[in-house]
Amino acid sequence: MSTNVRSKNATPKWVLLYALVPIGLIFFWVADLIPGTSSWRVITECGAVLAMCGLAIAWVRANRVALTQTDLSADVETAVDYREIPVRYRVRPRRIRPRFVAPRHSRLPVAR
Repeated sequence: MSTNVRSKNATPKWVLLYALVPIGLIFFWVADLIPGTSSWRVITECGAVLAMCGLAIAWVRANRVALTQTDLSADVETAVDYREIPVRYRVRPRRIRPRFVAPRHSRLPVAR
C-alpha cells in the first residue's frame, strides 16, 4: 500500500487552527515589550501579522483535501439551493418635453 494514498474519511485538524489564536497573542505580547517609539515595534507587529496569515494559509493548504471532502459529503437537505432570479430593470419613463408655440404674429422661434 502506498503512503501517498489519502484516507476517505479525512477530517481537518481544527486544533491546529485554534492554536493560531494563542500563537498570535504571544506574537503581539512580544511586540508589546518593545517601546512604542521604536521602528522595531512596527517591524515586529508587521512580522506578527505576516506570521499569522502565513500559518493560516499553511493550515488551509495542509487540510484542503479534508475540507473538500467535507464540502462534498454534505447532505442534500442541508445544501443551499441558489436559484437564478431574473433581474427586472426599472424602465425610466420617457421625459416629455412641452412644446411651446409662439403666437402667430410674433417672430419668435418655435421651441421643440
